[in-house]
Amino acid sequence: MSRLSRDAYQAIVVGSGFGGAVAACRLAQAGVDVAILERGRRYAPGEFPRHPVRYDRMHWHDGGPYDLRPLNDVLVVQGAGYGGGSLIYANVQIRPPVEAFDRGWPAAYTRERLDPYYDLVAYMLDITPVRDDPETGALPPKTRLMEEAAHRLGRGAQFFRPNLAVRFDGAGEAPTQNKFGAPQSGCIHCGDCDIGCNVGAKNTLDLNYLTLAERFGAEAATRAELSWLAPSEAGFEARYRDLDDGGSERSVAAEQAFLCLGAVNSTEFLLRCRDQHRTLARLSKALGSGYSANGDFLAFGLGTSPSFAATRGPTITTACVHDIRRDGRRLRLLVEDGGYSHQLSHFLPLLHPVHLAQLAGRELGGHLAHQRERTHRLLDEAGDATAALLVMGRDSANGRIELARPHHRLRVRWDTPSNLALYAAETAACRELVSALGGRFALSPNWSFLGQPSAPHNLGGCTMGVDERAGVVDPEGRVFGYPSLHVLDGAIVPDAVGVNPSHTIAAVAERSIEATIRRIPGRERWRAPERTGLSRIALPEDRVSIPSDGTSPPAVASGGVRWRESLQGTIELGGTEMRAGLELAIVVADVGAFLSDPAHPGRASGRVHVEGLTGPEGAPIEGGTFHLFLDEGDPLARTMSYALPFHATDDRPWVFQGRKDVRGRRIVDFWRATTTLDARLVPRDDGDARGSGVLRIGPGAVARLLGSLRSVAGGRRTDAVVAPLRFARFFSGTLLHLYLNGRKVDR
Repeated sequence: MSRLSRDAYQAIVVGSGFGGAVAACRLAQAGVDVAILERGRRYAPGEFPRHPVRYDRMHWHDGGPYDLRPLNDVLVVQGAGYGGGSLIYANVQIRPPVEAFDRGWPAAYTRERLDPYYDLVAYMLDITPVRDDPETGALPPKTRLMEEAAHRLGRGAQFFRPNLAVRFDGAGEAPTQNKFGAPQSGCIHCGDCDIGCNVGAKNTLDLNYLTLAERFGAEAATRAELSWLAPSEAGFEARYRDLDDGGSERSVAAEQAFLCLGAVNSTEFLLRCRDQHRTLARLSKALGSGYSANGDFLAFGLGTSPSFAATRGPTITTACVHDIRRDGRRLRLLVEDGGYSHQLSHFLPLLHPVHLAQLAGRELGGHLAHQRERTHRLLDEAGDATAALLVMGRDSANGRIELARPHHRLRVRWDTPSNLALYAAETAACRELVSALGGRFALSPNWSFLGQPSAPHNLGGCTMGVDERAGVVDPEGRVFGYPSLHVLDGAIVPDAVGVNPSHTIAAVAERSIEATIRRIPGRERWRAPERTGLSRIALPEDRVSIPSDGTSPPAVASGGVRWRESLQGTIELGGTEMRAGLELAIVVADVGAFLSDPAHPGRASGRVHVEGLTGPEGAPIEGGTFHLFLDEGDPLARTMSYALPFHATDDRPWVFQGRKDVRGRRIVDFWRATTTLDARLVPRDDGDARGSGVLRIGPGAVARLLGSLRSVAGGRRTDAVVAPLRFARFFSGTLLHLYLNGRKVDR
């Protein structure tokens, strides 16, 4: 750990990502005595860990740059280290379109007014589109293949190569000083961007903003994790844990405090200060609301032909805009190519098998063991011929970050159903592109098995507003009720931007910190020194052409189906028989993806009722999953399975697991099999309590189920009819196949 030399400063900046690095740099340049607290470590080129499969070695507690948190409805992906998320992000610097600022943003924010600050960030990060591979003298193969596919699909006018914060000059040469005095080498197209660049070619924040901050006198303490903050006579007192000294607690005081821990972490910390530590009781009731996953979505194309050559080039080099208009609704999304290093090809599929196993339990144990092996091969089976596709879109931004009582457990509530149209459009766009690349489409396992989107681009939770009823901070990041406390990171962004958000987070921080510094006597006209003489750079994203009626829907969109299901019965737990029931809403967002995935996954929401555990109103299902007709190796049977996580009234986490063993030789056998659920209750905290029982769907409930079947919008108007028909054909065809196989055994 690099420690602070004193216990009092004019300002403390907590976090060193795209908000914290900007704040620390500008405060130091303005002559403010500033200290930086960062929970992660410093990395020099060559110091990023390289462990092929061991996720635990990549976690920030163990010296790695990753922090992954499965938080109920989303899998949150964050960075940790001196430079924050810039150490492991994909370098993309894109400005949102003009209309992205029309919803939720204060009037002071428009694309035009923010452009000078975008220009400043562009200069600081020295951005440019991908250049030729120094080894081949040509663009990376995946860049060319994506461009050719876009043109074949008629989407060439919406395709572009985004600006990247990467140094391409001097590849393979000895490091030289960049314009800020930090040593760097040039990009060798090794694909290591997302696991830390050991070449030193990424223009990470420690090589520009933070270099300047320390040159102008800022002090930085790494491996220093903030744990407590309270107002004091001089401003604020903060406590932090020295992680290199066994977690011993230290204190530092400051006149002003800047929280820049990232959207989820900044929101969580303020929630704990308000509701648990009770040191910041005046924080707005809006705290935690307005969370957005920025429409993040991940898909794969297996066995592309020609080979995608995913390990060559920076992680992301291309982007294609979809702007779909239908029935008065607009869905705008961005699809990007995703490369990976050889190490990451092993690491990505194994992000969550333990979590999956905890949720699925014994009934799916054998299947998950097979799925673990299958996902382990997901990126490796075709070598370089597997494409990762990263998608962003303007989601509803209506999630909530909260602390669950009584134990103040952090959770994120994300309204997946209200975003299904976006996810379906993203799925369809990826399927269309994978088809054009000559590959086989596959979804990320956490989406297939948990209905849980991966969220590396978290936004909101401490959103900007005109007053404390509308937000947590003002348009300059000052916390309502505590004007010397600031939040300057993705937490204050009030809506999904639908593109990689780091550029916007940094530009908002530049604007906000400028306003803060101008409130200091004698600095009323202060501006960042680098703004002098800045020239406007070419923006590839602004050259995109969108037809007046929007882009054409993806050609392979298939739509989805949804239905409601109600079951009643009993569960025996601890020797006591208790009434139990389920009220389920099942959604299959994309029938085409559902049919092509051997797990045949759907998402389950609704309520669990268990007498004595959930209360009369039941408990909400948190990220439930449903799998239809799993093939577990028996030609005479298929399995329907349910995994429904919930919390009891005492906040203990449980999973309601259900299984329907579908087999038989008579029609009546299939009626019983599809209407009878073998149920188990399993605690997620590894406790010994186990419950089991049987729930059934009565004839009336079956009629209501069939009557509730509805379509989920796809890319074509005909999908409202076609998708339910495809689903019904699969369902009835599977039952007929099992029936005929069973009859053959009797002969």
